[in-house]
Amino acid sequence: MHRNIMMRGAVIDSIRQANEGTRLLRVSDTYLDCHPRPEGARDYLVPSRLHTGKFYALPQAPQPVKQ
Repeated sequence: MHRNIMMRGAVIDSIRQANEGTRLLRVSDTYLDCHPRPEGARDYLVPSRLHTGKFYALPQAPQPVKQ
């Protein structure tokens, strides 16, 4: 895993150096966690402030994945 991360960094650095001085614009897009889930949505567990040791399950809408 470490080797893969280091290789990825080296490749990105070489691409940036090759494009240096050109009129290309580097844009960083967001990463969407699009792993398939059986129910189509994902629940995020949020700790409760009122009840120590308890959690709330907040479902995420599957709309961004479907779009």
